[in-house]
Amino acid sequence: MRRFGPWLGLLALAAIAGVGVAYRTALERQRRDTPPPPKSLEQGLTAKATEWAWSQTVGGKTLVEVRAKDFRQVREPAVTELKGVELKIFDDDGNHFDRVTSASAEFSVADGKLYSDGDVEITLGEAVEGQPQGRLLGIRTSGVTFENKTGKAETDRRATFSLDVGEGEG
Repeated sequence: MRRFGPWLGLLALAAIAGVGVAYRTALERQRRDTPPPPKSLEQGLTAKATEWAWSQTVGGKTLVEVRAKDFRQVREPAVTELKGVELKIFDDDGNHFDRVTSASAEFSVADGKLYSDGDVEITLGEAVEGQPQGRLLGIRTSGVTFENKTGKAETDRRATFSLDVGEGEG
């Protein structure tokens, strides 16, 4: 046993050194591969996102779909700010929808209303698949309020209308 004693000690030291090297290598790899923590939200925000989407479905039918390039949820007052907005309001048949686009809009959580002060483009009767049946009606206006509960959009500002056979304003 005396002959092997020094060798066993050296073997034990080599094993301990090997474990230490393996530990340090794993620790360095973990530090290198760990993504940086996300940036803190700005003061007064509860959420923030890019390429945001939300939809409301009842009984397997999509009623409303909203997409935005940028999304910010403000704490007080409880509003959601959207940029690059596209709203689709689906008909009862689910085969057609009305498209509403705007550069920016604000959703009031308390009222359940989406409001866009700037320019708004509305296209009525788009088909989910294929070509629409009939004519598409295009509307350009501003100051539009969309009420989620009723599905109605309204404004008291000037609006222009266009069809393939003519145009008008009101």
